[in-house]
Amino acid sequence: MRIIYGLAVLLEAILIAHCAIGSFKKHDRLGKSVCIYETLAFACATVFFVFTFVPGHIVTVLAKGLTMALFDWMLIALMFYTQYYTGAVKTFKGVQAASMIFAVLDTYMLIENTWTNKIFDIESIKAENIKVVFNNDSLWYRLHFIFTYAFVILIIFTYLYMIIKSSRMYREAYEAIAVVILIGFSFDIATIGSDSIYDLTMIIYGAMAIIIYYLTYRYVPNELIENMLSLVVSDMNNGIICYDRKGRCIYYNDLMEAIYRHGGNMSVYESKYSQWMEKLGDDRRDSMTFQTDIELNGEKHYFEIAYKRIYDESNRVICDYFVYNDRTQMYESWVQEKYKASHDSLTGLLNRDQFYEDVHDMVNKYHDTTFYLICSNIKDFKFINEIFGMEKGNQVLIKQAKLMASNPSERTICARLMNDRFALCLPREEFDEKRVADSVKELQCEFTGNSFHMHMYMGVYEIRDRDEAVRIMVDKANIAADTIKNNYDCCVAYYDEHLLEISIEQRRLLGEFEPALQKDEFVMYLQP
Repeated sequence: MRIIYGLAVLLEAILIAHCAIGSFKKHDRLGKSVCIYETLAFACATVFFVFTFVPGHIVTVLAKGLTMALFDWMLIALMFYTQYYTGAVKTFKGVQAASMIFAVLDTYMLIENTWTNKIFDIESIKAENIKVVFNNDSLWYRLHFIFTYAFVILIIFTYLYMIIKSSRMYREAYEAIAVVILIGFSFDIATIGSDSIYDLTMIIYGAMAIIIYYLTYRYVPNELIENMLSLVVSDMNNGIICYDRKGRCIYYNDLMEAIYRHGGNMSVYESKYSQWMEKLGDDRRDSMTFQTDIELNGEKHYFEIAYKRIYDESNRVICDYFVYNDRTQMYESWVQEKYKASHDSLTGLLNRDQFYEDVHDMVNKYHDTTFYLICSNIKDFKFINEIFGMEKGNQVLIKQAKLMASNPSERTICARLMNDRFALCLPREEFDEKRVADSVKELQCEFTGNSFHMHMYMGVYEIRDRDEAVRIMVDKANIAADTIKNNYDCCVAYYDEHLLEISIEQRRLLGEFEPALQKDEFVMYLQP
């Protein structure tokens, strides 16, 4: 029996040492407090082993005193552990310094007791018991036990306070530690006065040290993390659904139910998952992302769905899961930004760059269709802003935009190129010159007054070369329009090659102006 008890104490000391090494690897304050507590528990178990099994009166008395002193320091370490584990800093404020001063003095007195026997003495040492006689008249003996038991009670009440104050998840963690400490305290009280060498108190306190390490870094954290993650997953804005390796639905959160409304019928999810897997076949990868739109609460939502397959360390399938990320706001913001980047803010028509791109794509898409590109302009538009104001000028532009976009179809593209210049591309058979001329005259009459006569004119270019730059097409339509900008009886002109020759000749003459001025080639003739 004695050998078995000794081996049990040694085994416990080894386990405590393992816990001390494990907590030493932690780098936070909690880890340091656990490491100190486990180290003191290991030292206490070692000294208790010496007290129990090493013969000699002085050695036994010294070992007993060191055991009691180490128990003081274990309580202080337990106090720091409780402080960091529960966050109850105020509970021990002012107690720490006083307790450490007392522990230093108590350690000194207990070591000195080896030779003075003022606190206790060993009356007899036998095979099955060691009789310790305490000096009840000793003040230090009373202070020692008042300190230890008061300290234990303070720590227990701290955990009880945190149990009452904290949420259910944290309450379970505090309850586990409090129960362990309470059991150790109860065994300590129950064995007061026992002379048996088979003292279960130290065994219990050693087991308490091991259990505290296990609860701090193993069971309780894992359970707490699992509960937290479960709440986070349930509360998050992303839909999550998980399938085991056999394709059975094992979890989905509330958002998934809100999306599909299957009433908790997992077989429906399993059927959808099976169909999806069959559809992908060999194209399925372990990580995939795709987009879809889903009707949710009467509104269309855009989801980005992330799929992931999880393997264990032996490369065996554990589960598949899908995460539904609601990207509706992001998608709508992207649509708005794209619209702003490609449209005119005043009229809502396409801007110049987007018009060039869309016209190029359209004329090359419909090879069997002949297209017209039409450009409009208002003569002396700047005078409208100066005479009537910017607001009136904007009204003119909005009316002009409605005129240009009055015949919407799949093959019609309209844009505001700049200022008062608009462009339109449409099939030749959809262009009605008379209707356009009537609309232009109506617009001119609406904004014509005594002080200003508005004249809007258009140039029409028939697209023959589909690979020609749209910018060049617009220039040719404008060339046609410029031929009638002073003709108030006509508002539509068509481009032909003769106009190009005239335009080139005009540009040539303009290009010769500067050199001619420098060479004094201009001559003035005055008619008498």
